[in-house]
Amino acid sequence: MSEIEHKDSIEELEKVYDSYNKGEYTFGKFETEYDLIQAFQEGKIFVLKGSNNGIYIFAIFAAIFLFIIIFSIFVGLIDFSIVFLSIVLPFIEIPLIIFAITIKRCFVVIGPSGVYHRRYSKKNFFLWKNVNPIIETKTVRLRYGMTKDLTVITIITPNNKKVRFVHGQYKKKEFPSLVKEEMFYRLFQIYYEFGKRQKN
Repeated sequence: MSEIEHKDSIEELEKVYDSYNKGEYTFGKFETEYDLIQAFQEGKIFVLKGSNNGIYIFAIFAAIFLFIIIFSIFVGLIDFSIVFLSIVLPFIEIPLIIFAITIKRCFVVIGPSGVYHRRYSKKNFFLWKNVNPIIETKTVRLRYGMTKDLTVITIITPNNKKVRFVHGQYKKKEFPSLVKEEMFYRLFQIYYEFGKRQKN
């Protein structure tokens, strides 16, 4: 086993993830494909933690409900608001809290030999040599006829299951803001292509 293969074993990926949680992870700046190729050659392992998007969405909804209550007090509809919110609020906030916690707990650790990740409640690991990634851009419809392109990484596992990674679900502190999305899928693409070529 080569030095990179040994370093990038599942135990090493877990160790790097633990160091991230302890504040001992070394952040770098990666702006181009060349930077990622060089990072691969140096055995760099990337840690991407779950984003705060779910928390922000929950905070927005909480602020909206707070505004409704305050507004209702001023116009004399407090009794109606309390009844309405007591019925509706649990059906909205509980799923939002679960969503926020789920996204926050997600992580993906990407190394030269494979990936260690948690999606939802399950942790998993796969080697680049055993999978095939599909990188695609989906057009998502927004309000008022507007659309947005969403980059999705789909990994086809050896047992023919699909594991999807969406760039918006992860923090990308090591990539500049203007190229965060592109660098996210380039990271998967480059590490897969070079990882696949490694000798067993």
